[in-house]
Amino acid sequence: MTVALPFKSTAIRSHAWRAGSNYADRPVLTVRVMRARNKTSTVVFEEKTTAILEAGRAHLRVGPLEHSGPHILAITLNHAHVAGSPFVLSVEAAAASAEHSSFEGDECRAVAGERAVMILVCRDAMGNALTVGGAAVSASIELSTSDKILQADVTDHGDGTYAVATTISEAGTHRVVARVGGFQPEALPLIIVPGAPHGPSCRIATPKRWPVAGEPSTLELTACDAHGNEVEQGGTRWGGLLDAPAPPDGGDPWRRLEGALAVSDLGGGKYTIHIESATAGAHKLTIWPEWLFGGGEPSSLVVPVQVVPGATQPAGFLVEGRGLLHAAAGTPAAFVVRPRSFGEGAAGHARRPTGVGTRRRRRHRAAREDRPARIGVGHAAVEDLTN
Repeated sequence: MTVALPFKSTAIRSHAWRAGSNYADRPVLTVRVMRARNKTSTVVFEEKTTAILEAGRAHLRVGPLEHSGPHILAITLNHAHVAGSPFVLSVEAAAASAEHSSFEGDECRAVAGERAVMILVCRDAMGNALTVGGAAVSASIELSTSDKILQADVTDHGDGTYAVATTISEAGTHRVVARVGGFQPEALPLIIVPGAPHGPSCRIATPKRWPVAGEPSTLELTACDAHGNEVEQGGTRWGGLLDAPAPPDGGDPWRRLEGALAVSDLGGGKYTIHIESATAGAHKLTIWPEWLFGGGEPSSLVVPVQVVPGATQPAGFLVEGRGLLHAAAGTPAAFVVRPRSFGEGAAGHARRPTGVGTRRRRRHRAAREDRPARIGVGHAAVEDLTN
């Protein structure tokens, strides 16, 4: 800045020579910059000079100043303020520095499938927050569940802050990486948590032992949100229905079993489904989170459940094998005993295969019908095929 004084330096020099003094008697120009605060001010810069030009002007250089915002500039000549002093000095932040820019907060948390918004605050090399926009800011998301990198949306607020927004369906702790002018500030952890349980996305594990007619059985249910993320918290109340195959002469292929289903909470997003049916065959299990108010498509999980006949229902089993067609005396013959409901429809009628081998089976069946049945006494060894 340039300060105009009410005299010329030539007059000062001639006066100094006449008085026999030296240049130390020249007027002293003092510049002070104070940082304005609520009720106090702190001196952040001070400089004195006697370098006054011939025309009575002095060139003053203030700074560098570390802090942006309002300051007070005081200029005195021999301890007396020049005209207009003190002045209000507004200090603006410098260009954005990636090293000093950062996100608000230590982390960001969002629900899978919902919009996550993070705020990036740009600062200059002195750490001052920028008050204007226009910086070259970009951002991306590094997923922890895969090697994918997703581009995030960046919105310039025009006040030195930038909104970084993204939508992620995979639960986990991901990284938000921003770039300011091509350089990278410190990344921000983005924690995506699973949403509420979603019926069609939940999973029922294949049972190690098929449910047996007339006996209590259990199935394991894993709660998942709409994006397939396992919900690790329990406490969800479930509603459900169990339908058994109806008699073949009925109009509806299913018959509702009242009180045949209950759900217990194991914690950690795991549940046990308790079912019991007196009928063997293919059943229909329908289950839904009760907060969905009654289930129904598309909020319910519908799965088939095969209930096998019990030991007290021998008519529910079928014997198969080549030993029914041909067996030699003294030679072991192998048979397969399976529940009749396997491979059969809801009405209990066996499905007849078509294609290659059908003709051969028909010939064997005709041979059995023409041959008189013989019942002998022998020993049998039973092997569990677990299927």
